[in-house]
Amino acid sequence: FPVTIIKETEAENKVKAMTENAELKKDGTYESSYFNMLYYRKLIKSSGIEFRGNKIFDEMDRDISDLSILDDIEIPQEVDEVLRPYQKEGYKWLNFLYKFRFGGILADDMGLGKTLQSIAAVATAGAVPCLVVCPSSLQINWQREIEKFTHLKALILTDSVKSTFPYFLSIKLYDVVICNYESLRKYFVLEAKKGFRLKDVVFQPCINIFKSVI
Repeated sequence: FPVTIIKETEAENKVKAMTENAELKKDGTYESSYFNMLYYRKLIKSSGIEFRGNKIFDEMDRDISDLSILDDIEIPQEVDEVLRPYQKEGYKWLNFLYKFRFGGILADDMGLGKTLQSIAAVATAGAVPCLVVCPSSLQINWQREIEKFTHLKALILTDSVKSTFPYFLSIKLYDVVICNYESLRKYFVLEAKKGFRLKDVVFQPCINIFKSVI
């Protein structure tokens, strides 16, 4: 008798993998991080499945699709005349990432002004308290530029303030804490498992004080 072999399409396989990696709720729906939503939507549409997003998703979809949000972001007066055109684009991009809680890497070459772009973005978004992690040799430079170009106050983390810096942040005496890599491990890391992924690191609860990390 004749045999018909039906193969799953590539799109169907992707949708299947997508649901396998999402959490199945009791009502039969799937739940996943909204960071994946745009990717999911593209896969589902290509498979002919109806997709409906909520208000937050639709806003994110619109802003990401045409990047119109970048045109609406204003440059602060304090840095408007200092930032070069490419730095202004980087500043706007950082604000875009912060709005939708995305992570990002500002991967310009050394000496092109990533510090100032980051500082301006944090100040505009009000993403404080902020933790800055940098080499020891750059801590003073970060502190100087933060206080020169913004209204924020920066504290370099040392043994003398390791117990008091959370209080300083709570009373808004400082807005930014600057630490080197050794201080990050000493004061904020509880356990580091084998591997180089962020999820392999168990942080101290005090890391939750910060709204942003650079």
